[in-house]
Amino acid sequence: MKKRLIILITIFLIIIAFSVYFVINYRQAKVDALANNEEYIQYYNSEVLGSTVVTLINKAIDDNEKFGVEKDENENYIENDKNSIKIYVSFLDSEQNYTEAFPMEKIYIQDTENFIKLYANTHFLCKTIEYHEETGLIKSITFEEVTN
Repeated sequence: MKKRLIILITIFLIIIAFSVYFVINYRQAKVDALANNEEYIQYYNSEVLGSTVVTLINKAIDDNEKFGVEKDENENYIENDKNSIKIYVSFLDSEQNYTEAFPMEKIYIQDTENFIKLYANTHFLCKTIEYHEETGLIKSITFEEVTN
């Protein structure tokens, strides 16, 4: 009788320990997601310079590398359901219409220095931010060039 009671109490304590462990990990993941998102959210609905856009592109690429996000054959990051992040940039053409949004990899690969030379003092507006449903991390951000 005493042995059964000890075994039941031990099983009960193990279940409680695992439950507490998972709750703590879940809360920590949410805190980490909020901290990571905050670095990007501060730009939402704000005008920023092209140099800031390049800084955010570099950060997004670093985050994708840190999280181990895979690339396709064109060196573009493959969106996943957890932690990938993409930045898109739309430019105004000569008729003041927005062009197709360029993915960050195209800007990064084709030379960020050239982008900075051309657009460092150009204003961009952060129009949209999307989130991963599973983790709450930012999935994509879109910037649009603003007319001066």
